[in-house]
Amino acid sequence: MKTPVDLIPHIRRDTNFIAELYPAFWVMDDHRWAFLAWEKSASSLNKNARYSLIHADYHYDGCNDFESETEITSLLTISDLDKLEAIVRSNSRIRKDSFIAPAVIRELLNSLHFYCLQGDTEPGIDESLLSRFNCTQHLHSSIEKLIAANVSSPLIFDLCLDLFNKSDQWEEGDLWQDHEILEFLEKASLYIERADIVTVSFSFGYSGTTDDTKRLAALVLPIMLGYRGIANT
Repeated sequence: MKTPVDLIPHIRRDTNFIAELYPAFWVMDDHRWAFLAWEKSASSLNKNARYSLIHADYHYDGCNDFESETEITSLLTISDLDKLEAIVRSNSRIRKDSFIAPAVIRELLNSLHFYCLQGDTEPGIDESLLSRFNCTQHLHSSIEKLIAANVSSPLIFDLCLDLFNKSDQWEEGDLWQDHEILEFLEKASLYIERADIVTVSFSFGYSGTTDDTKRLAALVLPIMLGYRGIANT
């Protein structure tokens, strides 16, 4: 019988790839699928809960593609997960840099915690959107400050592997040293362990060469699964 760790080598480069390796532990290529993963897991855990989100990523992904009142109203009235999946699959309103905003609009999230290294855009999400949907945001300049924040539960821990790539060039890898990655994961382990939902995006192209991304996944995923008590047994 295949275990979650056995599935890691089969992870592929495909913008429509998403898999639940273990209940509420999701992996994907294109980060937009995190929105659907959150909705699916939340629907089975507690439909009425509002979550804190830790977003650890090179990019803030703070865009909002639901700009008109009609679009917002339409998003709020959807209760069918298949319809939400169709929107994500269309890659039109929920994209790799605009998947957090719809979760704010649908009031799935009430607190955002960003640990991001991007410096060429405004950090976080537009404050007017957050105010309208009663959500706060917190920008953390280091993993130590994120740990000190004592983020409230219920919790979603969201990681993009391009956090570990220092290059800003497409398909180019300048990866953190392994010991730096392991140190980050160890420091973040208290959140990884207690998160209700975990999502990991590979972001092929942004996280280096294809081989770079596969190597990062092979390094990171077993450790994260291990923190959640999921072993290759």
